[in-house]
Amino acid sequence: MFYQDLHNHTQWSDGDSTIEALINRAREYGLQEIGISDHYEFVDDKVVYREMLGSLKKKFQDIKVLIGTEIKIGTLLRVSHTDIDELNQYDYILIENLEYQSDIAEVLESLKDLSSKLTCKIGLAHLDLEQLGKLRGQVIEFMTQYNIFLDFNFEGTFYINLLQGYGQIEDVLHQGIEVVVGSDTHSIDMDWWTNMVAAHEYLLKARKLYNKEGLRET
Repeated sequence: MFYQDLHNHTQWSDGDSTIEALINRAREYGLQEIGISDHYEFVDDKVVYREMLGSLKKKFQDIKVLIGTEIKIGTLLRVSHTDIDELNQYDYILIENLEYQSDIAEVLESLKDLSSKLTCKIGLAHLDLEQLGKLRGQVIEFMTQYNIFLDFNFEGTFYINLLQGYGQIEDVLHQGIEVVVGSDTHSIDMDWWTNMVAAHEYLLKARKLYNKEGLRET
């Protein structure tokens, strides 16, 4: 099975380990792909951050290292043209706090404009579609139209609620939306491997189910 984790934090933001220590722990667990997604608002020198990750990309040949960042929706909506160019130097960005906006429909219109300018991959993190109510369909349509992936974050109660039958993963897979696994790790001392395996197995079963209906493999 292909194991990935695209939601991780290090000492560059609010995590407690170095980037290299986190990558080595992922290698010990047998991951094939690890994404470092330190909080955009916390990283003071973003150039050095990306350069360090770029060098580690070259150093490790047995695991794919991706350069990412997690950014608050409010921060993203205030970015300048210069910031857009800078964001496009990441492999991907994770957008958080969408469901907590007072006017989600208006925010989605702004995101459509931004998404057309971003060349890096874009994901939505910590997204609980159940909280969106009537706007759920609009968000799924936006994700489909702009090739936005869903960060299946298996940390804490969100993961538990998903597996208890919210059906969010099945819904987005049914729409052809890519789903990736993220642990939201802040410490290499946290044993996230059991939940990670369970999350990947859950995704695999869901993908096989919908692939029988002619949907693409994500």
